[in-house]
Amino acid sequence: MLGLAVGVGGMGVAVTGWIADMTTLTLGLTTIPLAIVLAVPLFLLVPPYPPWKSFLRGRLPPSRG
Repeated sequence: MLGLAVGVGGMGVAVTGWIADMTTLTLGLTTIPLAIVLAVPLFLLVPPYPPWKSFLRGRLPPSRG
């Protein structure tokens, strides 16, 4: 996951720099909060824990202890 986050962050920096080069620095920097606003709905769609844990939860043998 960390590699994915670093890779996506690197692409975001490149896009922000390209926008700033083509227009103005102010417009380029305003795209950063815009990306966060667009990412929040996607974040809310992610389940609270990985789905395979919910499958395993009902199938594991009872603990002896």
